[in-house]
Amino acid sequence: MLSLTGGIPPGCTSPAAPGRSGIYPIAIRYTVEPLRLSDAGGPAGAMDRDFPRIRELGFNAVFVSHVASEDRDTVLRAARSHNLGVILPHRPILRYVCSGAGDEKSSSVSEWGPVGLSSSALEPPVVMLHLGRVGDAPAAARAARVADALARSAPDLRVCATIAPGCARPGELGTAVIPIVTVPASDHVSGCASDPTDGARRPAGAPRPGIMMIPVTGLCDDVDATVRHWLGMYHAGLCAGGTCGVVMDAYAEVPGRQQGLVDRRGRLTVERSAAIKRIVNRAQHWGPLICGAVPEVLHGAECFDEDLRTVLLTRRRRRFILVANTSVTRFVRTRVTLPEQIGRAPAQRAVRVPGDPGVIGGSVAPLRHGEIRLTVDLAPGDANLYELF
Repeated sequence: MLSLTGGIPPGCTSPAAPGRSGIYPIAIRYTVEPLRLSDAGGPAGAMDRDFPRIRELGFNAVFVSHVASEDRDTVLRAARSHNLGVILPHRPILRYVCSGAGDEKSSSVSEWGPVGLSSSALEPPVVMLHLGRVGDAPAAARAARVADALARSAPDLRVCATIAPGCARPGELGTAVIPIVTVPASDHVSGCASDPTDGARRPAGAPRPGIMMIPVTGLCDDVDATVRHWLGMYHAGLCAGGTCGVVMDAYAEVPGRQQGLVDRRGRLTVERSAAIKRIVNRAQHWGPLICGAVPEVLHGAECFDEDLRTVLLTRRRRRFILVANTSVTRFVRTRVTLPEQIGRAPAQRAVRVPGDPGVIGGSVAPLRHGEIRLTVDLAPGDANLYELF
């Protein structure tokens, strides 16, 4: 059984299954098929070189793209040997969801022609199947059908999809399909206690919180600017509902397109390595705790800086407050005042959740005179997370 770091605690919306659904995915997109042309050792040689580096950076999974059927088992073997989970696409599924190609009569995954999943695609290290892009209502119906069939044959295997805005009504995709929440590289929206769907957006009709996709292409090699930028996008993704996992996009781009995390020769600079470790560390500390949390507008909060953003994140009976500096150029030093009644219940105190290695405990802000006062001192792009009790 695959053992990965970043377990999801009890109460998260994802089903519990050791070694698969029990992980909070912190992944990087990895393109496989072009490696046949661009790497002398082929996909296997490239993955034996790249996967250890990906693991050392703190990722626990790879989001595979452009993989041919004949390379799928090679990918799974390499991921298993380096203790990485795999978010896997499957070409027949992608084709069926996108165009409807295939036989729609059977309801069983084992009998259903368009799926035709091998046992290797249903078992660890596969932690999730990507159904592709859901672009319209018929595609949404097909994606829901695939998810329902998989839920019967592999109940611990989660599925995700890239859902276009407005293509599905709320609940139409059920609770099984996790949406991909895309965070634009330019997403830094100012505003205090604003609508949490500003900037990075959950697709309209998304049935549940999703997995954020953060681009890492086209950024400068200034380590400070890059850290601020990536952290800002991570916090924007949380505000938009990307609380079920993180995917950095991408490790290396296909020839002719922008470079990814590494350059065209496969080199990773010290600056970019430091920046990626900062956001991975933040995701490792916060992700499992708020996995599946839903962002809500925080009513009654007061703050006095236009670059500060406050959002309420709720997961069953647990409540969190995210206070983020949306500016990537200036520090924010101010105070946020929270009302006693937050969401559906009163709060007695706010306890800061550590977001970086080496921080053992957080400060406590108690309820006094009907309000909770948070002292804010945030670097550009940074944020604080508080749990309410």
